[in-house]
Amino acid sequence: MTYDNVFKSYDIRGLAPQEITEELAYMIGNALAQRNNLATCIVGRDARTTSPELLEAVIQGLVDAGVDVTNIGLCSTPQIKWVVGETGSEAGIMVSASHNPPEYNGFKILEKGGLALGTRNGLWELKEYTTPRKTTPGSVTETSYLKAFVAHAQRILAASDREVFVDPSGGVGGPEIQELAEQGDYNFTLYNHELDPTFSVHSPNPLDPDATHAAQEYCKVHNCIGVVLDADADRIVFVDEDGGVVPADFLGAWLIKQRGLTRAAATVRDSQAVQDEIRATQGTYHLVEVGHVFVQNAVYEHDLDIGVEKSGHLFLKESYCAENHLMTLLYVLKALENKRLADEIAPYKDTYLVSEEHNYRVRDKQEVLTAAQELFAKDELLLIDGVRASGEGWWVSVRASNTEPLMRLTWEARTQEHYNTLKQQLADFIMPFIAESGK
Repeated sequence: MTYDNVFKSYDIRGLAPQEITEELAYMIGNALAQRNNLATCIVGRDARTTSPELLEAVIQGLVDAGVDVTNIGLCSTPQIKWVVGETGSEAGIMVSASHNPPEYNGFKILEKGGLALGTRNGLWELKEYTTPRKTTPGSVTETSYLKAFVAHAQRILAASDREVFVDPSGGVGGPEIQELAEQGDYNFTLYNHELDPTFSVHSPNPLDPDATHAAQEYCKVHNCIGVVLDADADRIVFVDEDGGVVPADFLGAWLIKQRGLTRAAATVRDSQAVQDEIRATQGTYHLVEVGHVFVQNAVYEHDLDIGVEKSGHLFLKESYCAENHLMTLLYVLKALENKRLADEIAPYKDTYLVSEEHNYRVRDKQEVLTAAQELFAKDELLLIDGVRASGEGWWVSVRASNTEPLMRLTWEARTQEHYNTLKQQLADFIMPFIAESGK
């Protein structure tokens, strides 16, 4: 059986148990042990129905290769990244399909320091280790790091009387939020916080409008802020007191300003607001490819304070350069004091007019990228993830999907007139390349 179709750019993911099988799980554990010559590995899982069996198969693959395994059980992706970094373990494997629907599952692979493994740093090499290594078996230790992980975050802010509506989407962020509430003195209104392997209340992706609906309605009525997590809690989306969803890149820019940070990374489709806040401090800024692997690695490699991605991933230096939903929430509460989040974010929404990502099915992705370079040849170009053209107060991103014949177009401007001009320019540009099936 071939597993090529489940190896993605940032992780391994597919339908379970049809594509993500126990056989594959064993192979992943054993292959990582061989590739990295492992002696130790941390493993954990999300709450999906298929996760327990997949985790056991991963453990068996590692143990057969002689690896000493620490099983931390149910955990978030931020937690396992923190544990790998905190313990000095050589690697980690998280069984999770992140924000995908319940019928999916997969694996997120971590190297020393909790850094995510992607295609650029060796993820697909695991496919080459088709012959299992069997040697003197390693050991398995079951240990919970829940309290330690939460305590690490709780040092930021021990108490706050500001009401926060918290929706972990039925995922593994729920126990962590409840533990945070027990360790500190917070005013959390919990919703959909019990573990729900089927995500019956709403989608486990906080970027889906239905996922934030309950938070938006509650926050409007109660004049409070809200947060919605995805299934493995590495995405966090804030809702303001007016019921508005706060774009993660705007939130990141605001946190940079409030915390006085001077070193940051963001992706080619994130708002210029992030870069402008760093420029105001005469700090260091890096634009990177879209994808949590690229942002986390940039924060680590360049010793940055924060990494921002509009998909809801926010990367913090003090959490091993990884996402940390608990720390992010507490940093926001600490920075707000007596202010309203809606008022704090409003200037960004007024100044930076950012489009949604528009996807077009095309005949030839490379043909589109070549044409985009020609169209914007006189502008400042960055070619690390498709074509990103920019000028004073505007930018355009033309990116190719990694897995589909799609082009993804995003743009930003400072005025509605310029925004509309870019919108029309890009619509006219992409039209000749669209496949018969259309947008």
